[in-house]
Amino acid sequence: MTVVMTTSLSAGWPWLPGMLLGVLTACAAEQAHVYKTVEGRDLKLYVQRPADWQAGDRRPAIVFFHGGGFVGGNPRQFENQAAHLARRGAVTFEVEYRLLPRGSRELPTRCIQDAKSAMRWVRRHAVELGVDPQRIASAGGSAGGHLAAFVGLVEGLDDAAEDRSVSAKANAMLLFNPVLDNGPGGWGHDRVGERYREFSPFHNVTSNAPPAIVMAGSADNLVPVAALRAFQEAMQRAGARCETRIYEGQPHGFFNFGRNQNRFYRETLMAVDDFLASLGWLAPAPQDPSLTGTAPSAAPRAEPAPQPSSAPNILYLLCDDLGYGDIRYFNPAGKIPTPHLDRLAAAGMVFTDAHSGSSVCTPTRYGILTGRYSWRTRLQNGVLNGFSKPLIAPDRLTVPALLKRHGYHTACIGKWHLGLDWPLQSGGDLARDGDSRRIDYRQPIRNGPTQLGFDYYFGISASLDMPPFVFIENDRVTSLPATEKTWIRTGPAAADFEAVEVLPTLTRKAVEYLGRRAAQAQAGRPFFLYVPFTSPHTPCEPTPEWRGRSGLNVYADFVMQTDASVGEILAALDRHQLASNTLVIATSDNGCSPAAKMEELAAKGHQPSHIFRGAKADIFEGGHRIPFIVRWPGKIRPGSTNTQTVCLTDLLATCAELVGTALPPNAGEDSVSLLPAFLGKDTPPLREATVHHSINGSFAIRQANWKLIFCPGSGGWSNPKPGSPAEKGLPPVQLYNLAADPGETHNLQAARPELTRRLTDLMERYIAQGRSTPGPAQRNDVHVELYKPARAR
Repeated sequence: MTVVMTTSLSAGWPWLPGMLLGVLTACAAEQAHVYKTVEGRDLKLYVQRPADWQAGDRRPAIVFFHGGGFVGGNPRQFENQAAHLARRGAVTFEVEYRLLPRGSRELPTRCIQDAKSAMRWVRRHAVELGVDPQRIASAGGSAGGHLAAFVGLVEGLDDAAEDRSVSAKANAMLLFNPVLDNGPGGWGHDRVGERYREFSPFHNVTSNAPPAIVMAGSADNLVPVAALRAFQEAMQRAGARCETRIYEGQPHGFFNFGRNQNRFYRETLMAVDDFLASLGWLAPAPQDPSLTGTAPSAAPRAEPAPQPSSAPNILYLLCDDLGYGDIRYFNPAGKIPTPHLDRLAAAGMVFTDAHSGSSVCTPTRYGILTGRYSWRTRLQNGVLNGFSKPLIAPDRLTVPALLKRHGYHTACIGKWHLGLDWPLQSGGDLARDGDSRRIDYRQPIRNGPTQLGFDYYFGISASLDMPPFVFIENDRVTSLPATEKTWIRTGPAAADFEAVEVLPTLTRKAVEYLGRRAAQAQAGRPFFLYVPFTSPHTPCEPTPEWRGRSGLNVYADFVMQTDASVGEILAALDRHQLASNTLVIATSDNGCSPAAKMEELAAKGHQPSHIFRGAKADIFEGGHRIPFIVRWPGKIRPGSTNTQTVCLTDLLATCAELVGTALPPNAGEDSVSLLPAFLGKDTPPLREATVHHSINGSFAIRQANWKLIFCPGSGGWSNPKPGSPAEKGLPPVQLYNLAADPGETHNLQAARPELTRRLTDLMERYIAQGRSTPGPAQRNDVHVELYKPARAR
């Protein structure tokens, strides 16, 4: 890394008051770092650090981009703002980037590429810079405000020669009369034309947008106030925080040092200071007269600690194909020992009427992270595979994105199975081209977990029996697939990837994550760790020390090993003194799969679905009724049981209430907060009704004890199968009273036509309104058919 000491703090600013140097001396020696060499030119970052900065610090960072319409301007435009924020405890950076030739119609691609390179350089060198890589804000004015917003909101336009394994995304945005809208009628549209969606921050606002403050003058002739208000509304619709400050009668550039006796320089900088303090990045700001440049600064402040949070850490453990009856606590007659899950249940609350959003895995995982039923998307039946396109839209609010805005560090370690944009060797669309051999595994993966709110990801793309057989860390494979392997399905595989090692590896990574986050969690910055296990889903591959341990079959062995993994992760919570302030949720994505050889288990006295009919894939209870355990010491009464009907889509609303925020209208359409139930303050019913969905797309709706199924058979893999001879001649719908008939053996649809009609009307309303919770109607992504044609499977 090249380091150049600057020779003049006021170079290029002949009007800068000499007394400002007294202000700047409160910071450590300024440096200039070369962050990129391109076209034979060294591009620099000008760095200012607090006077008490020490190696090993984890301070917030502010990266400033100067204005000038992409054709001019001075990299030191924000030198004074940077100096103040360095005195307050941040490490600040001012970016030199390549400009466009005056009068050219060239797109500002090179400016954007350099801005993203600068952000990546700061994050990549965070350790030696004493910077917290999760607290890096972008800041800028005018065209520099465009760059600051771009790195916070827009994917793409990266330098092709750059290693993109490190994120360029800002964690907060500080915007001074920024250019935000390059669409029709917006500034710069004549330059970018029909490609405006690639360049315009306004047109790329999503639920993952970082918090922002926007400051502008009402008399700005380049950036109209209406455009800023529209941006604020777009951010708020997406559920993102956006503060807008309009300064009456002020023109473009009103905030610069040296104008208006520094009145608006001071006011905007104090607004920024207050905003950063509200994020917990800085201590509450003093009203410091030194911001005018006419008085000496106060003594430099030590790095502020993150604002302590009363919200708990959240650990979400999701087993894959674990049946309701596979945990002894739920099924005392069960034959598989599950001591760790049993102890967790005894220390917390169990829900005996909990349901996955679907009876197969991809749709359930969509609902967990979005609070929305997956059948509102293109996925009307079945599941995705390891090469499928992403299912979660980039502008949809997710659990990690919500929590991240409220100070959480977020991580996913395990099975993703929600689609990824794999890079291709020569462009194109994998979903259309269908040839996975064209994937360029050397390039970063797009639109995966780290673009949907997770700070960190490690895991596999889909189920353990679905290629590609590679581990992914953040947005890169950890080893290139150089061979083919087979675990039920055959596909590209890394040479060192073995199915038997996946569960131990994920467990180890989760334990390591808890160790890394312990100190910050104890200091008040909580974490959300989502661990979607790959087990006991097929292929059932327990390690040698677990094989044969159950005395039942290999599936039961794999359940025991999964339980042991849960135990290892819980032990890490205890070891790092995190358990007392961690909400733990343990559950399954659907019922037990027939691949467990359920008849073989039943012959030995074990019923994976307990007393319920059916299994994974079915609309019957065995397909989607799941174990659900929550533990939160001091909040949840140990050994308690809750009989409310709940759904895995309820996580988003629960987290929103936990952090004290409301969901926007277009988020969590099928999510209900379970916090009252956790705290023993619930009054039934929490949910008006719950919708179930099977592998072939068949629906059921549950209200109180009544369940109406909108197909004649199982909708899945159990008899009577869809389109089978056994299904023919059966009534088109099924109505069961689960209180009297939990095994769904007596169809009462003919005896209770009024109830059948009422529940049908309710289901049709849920489809038509795009939501099942109170709120304004929303649109489903596709047309949804209530009744599915009977097709043999």
